Amino acid sequence: MSAAAAAATGAPPRLRVRGLTRRFGARVALDGVSFDVAPGEVFGLLGPNGAGKTTAFRLLSGVLPANAGTVALDGRELEPAASIRTRSGASGTSSRRARRRAARASS
Repeated sequence: MSAAAAAATGAPPRLRVRGLTRRFGARVALDGVSFDVAPGEVFGLLGPNGAGKTTAFRLLSGVLPANAGTVALDGRELEPAASIRTRSGASGTSSRRARRRAARASS
């Protein structure tokens, strides 16, 4: 179903982001970002370096927790990133760093 068809039928968005905010100390990386992605819609984030694109994807994927805001997928609000990472065993450590650590441990 195209995004236009989804909107015309009143279908709920696949992804709904409301008020997503992330701060690093005094620096605000994302400030109340909101958007919907309809079923079948192609969506991208564009902006200059430092605009918060990577931070947004890290929040959406659960790598970083948001300071405020909600993310819903198929109408179900997602849990905060910290609890998702804890249950899944993910740590956010790069695979290169993990390989180096494992190599040192086995030496």
